[in-house]
Amino acid sequence: MRIPTIRGLIVAALLLPSLLASASPRELQVDREKSRATFESAARLETIHGVADEVRGTVEVDPDDLSTARATVVVPVASIRTGIELRDEHLRGEKWLDAKRHPEIRFELTRVEGPSRLVEGEEVSAKLHGRLTVHGVTRPVVASAKIKWARGAVEAKARFTLKLSEHGVEIPSVVQLKVADEITVRVQLRAS
Repeated sequence: MRIPTIRGLIVAALLLPSLLASASPRELQVDREKSRATFESAARLETIHGVADEVRGTVEVDPDDLSTARATVVVPVASIRTGIELRDEHLRGEKWLDAKRHPEIRFELTRVEGPSRLVEGEEVSAKLHGRLTVHGVTRPVVASAKIKWARGAVEAKARFTLKLSEHGVEIPSVVQLKVADEITVRVQLRAS
């Protein structure tokens, strides 16, 4: 009778570290090749689309407990492109995003609302609460998102809006019909 008990203890001792490891948060790195941020400014006279392909950051997640999830996602202002070089220069200039003084746009995840856990291969809807820093001004933001846990990686598609005026960016009157105060941002992210 002692042999099954000893064998059971040995098996439990061998499995315990892997069980504990799967129950703790994992720190994942944003995959720059598979992550991007886009924006849209839909003003009366013009709609401007922009993209940033140099998204970086970290995601700390325990797929069994999303209440502990944290993330920092950074977009270098200098990486934003709209398809017109002169407009990009203005966007990075001191009258707009001021890339010299504020080189990064930063999102810090503070809370996930919705699902309590992620299941391998299943996409879930969630609200991502956090702090968004643009032009040196930090404001709370809530993003609607689809999140998927697949093979040890997090894949997310998120959407939110921001107002430039709330981040200290004043739109010059000469372009107010071409640039909207409210900007729609979409982020596609993979972290592994």
